[in-house]
Formats: sequence, structure tokens, C-alpha cells
Amino acid sequence: MNISRFGNDYLIKIYKEEIKDIDIYDIDDIYTLIKLIIKKIIKNNNISGNYQINIYTNDIYGMIIEFNKIKENSYIDLKINITIDSIFLYKTNNNYLNNNNTIYYYKNNYYILPKDNNINLLEVEEVLYGNIVKEILAKGIKVSI
Repeated sequence: MNISRFGNDYLIKIYKEEIKDIDIYDIDDIYTLIKLIIKKIIKNNNISGNYQINIYTNDIYGMIIEFNKIKENSYIDLKINITIDSIFLYKTNNNYLNNNNTIYYYKNNYYILPKDNNINLLEVEEVLYGNIVKEILAKGIKVSI
């Protein structure tokens, strides 16, 4: 689990191997995961306020969770949205392109849409999800190799 802080907001990346025992369809499992993340955050930071939590899940990557602070107050209040089977794109240089994946070219960058679990996540520059993925899929050029 990797937790990054950006001001009052947090971005949590969890690889699929770390959450193999979590049922994303079970609200109790989701609450347990959120409690674990909050405990890790408050170990090093004071956290309070209203947060919008967006959870994106993907069978190949795992989960990306956004904690976005909406309002300051003296307690923690959470609103949780879960997007199951999100499409994740992987930004990479052209040295990693091959026929085993679908490739998109957009704004001078290459993005991989993997067909299966054969992608080495350590070799990608960035994992993209949410609205930017919709934009790349709609406006990007599908590359044939």
C-alpha cells in the first residue's frame, strides 16, 4: 500500500496482491479497508473533516483510492463512491509497446490498455484512471503494432 499526501488530500494505491482477501462487493470489507487506511494516515498526520472517497478497482492493478477533503470540521465524515472494474491505462515510453496490449497515443504519450495480467507495473511511468482515461479512449489514436 502506497499512501501519498497532496495538501489535505490523499492518494492510496494498493496492488491486487495486497487485497486478495477483500471482497469489493462486501461493504464490511470496504469499511475495514477504509479504517485501516485512516489508521495509517493518522499515524503521521492529524485528519478531520468531510472527505469524498473515490475507490477505483481493477482486476489487473488492484485499487486506487482518492481521499479528497471537501470541508473542514472537528470530526471525520466520509462519503464513499466505488467504481468496480474501472479501466486503468498505463503511461509508458515506446520501449514497452508490444502486440499483447492495446496501445493509445495521446498528447505525445503512449498508454497501454493491457489485455491480461502480463504487464510489469514497475516499468510503467504512471497509472491513469477516472475521467482522464475516458478522454484518452475517446480522443486518443489507437496504435497498431
